[in-house]
Amino acid sequence: MQLVRHLEKLYYFGLLTRYRSMSEGAVGIGISQAGLSKSIASLEDVLNVQLFVRSSTGLALTKEGELLLAATMRIFNDANEVEMQLIQLKSMSTPNRLRIGIYDSIAVYLWSDLNLYLQKFHPHVDIELTVDKSASLFAAMNARLLDIAIGVNLASEAHGRHIYTNLFVDNFSFFIAPFSMSGKSTLPVLLHPGVTDRFGVPLEKNFELPAQRKVHRVLNFETLKRLTVQGFGIGLIPHRVAESSVRLNQLQELDEPLFPASICPHDIGMLSTSSFRRKHSDFLDEIGRFAAQWPGTSFIQKARQSNRKEKHR
Repeated sequence: MQLVRHLEKLYYFGLLTRYRSMSEGAVGIGISQAGLSKSIASLEDVLNVQLFVRSSTGLALTKEGELLLAATMRIFNDANEVEMQLIQLKSMSTPNRLRIGIYDSIAVYLWSDLNLYLQKFHPHVDIELTVDKSASLFAAMNARLLDIAIGVNLASEAHGRHIYTNLFVDNFSFFIAPFSMSGKSTLPVLLHPGVTDRFGVPLEKNFELPAQRKVHRVLNFETLKRLTVQGFGIGLIPHRVAESSVRLNQLQELDEPLFPASICPHDIGMLSTSSFRRKHSDFLDEIGRFAAQWPGTSFIQKARQSNRKEKHR
């Protein structure tokens, strides 16, 4: 019985059945097409069956594939059930109320999934959400109006009353709407003037533009991204904010001397009050693990690595 040694490949198989093609599935799952194809081929070899056939509408399951998918879904459901039971074992440390603050451009992408997660595994927790800038969230924590805050570059705010947990590092790149490429030499740069890197250096100090290049300053990343998608400028946007639009081919990353990629590293982290951490450490660790996975390894970083490999071939 070899199948139990290939559970990770079952995971990819189950996810692939949601997509119409291997290439679409690779993008959606977040791995290379070659890696996904290899996993499926290996699984077929172990089981000595064919799992997919190509049809006019894309990939279709064979009878053997349908049988394996039913078994795979049972395994997924059992795994989710075990996870829920393990979480319930820690319910004694779960708070009755959670006052959470999230930086505005993070909340747009994180909150929907995090809220669904909390409702599923901790439905009794009364949640109060505040969305604001990092400085305002820190002020709210000092005023004891929040239990935790998820924001940008909060490490310096940690002291006796607050505990900091780093979740991940993000970077900025210059992005442009594909239809605007021909006019990029005259487009203004769109940037957020209130941003600094993890060392406190302002965003504009992380690069140099010619004096004649016009700069427009936009104080909200969602507005900045939307203006970039509409072709009104070259946007300097965090990878995690730009990622969804890159997937939809609404934006593409520039990477050239005038517009360097991956500048201004900044930390996305969680600040909690010491008293809340003492009472609900397991619950906080759970939120931290969930937030750190948003949205997994950056699609933009993977695309850049893939492009580099293509150039070297």
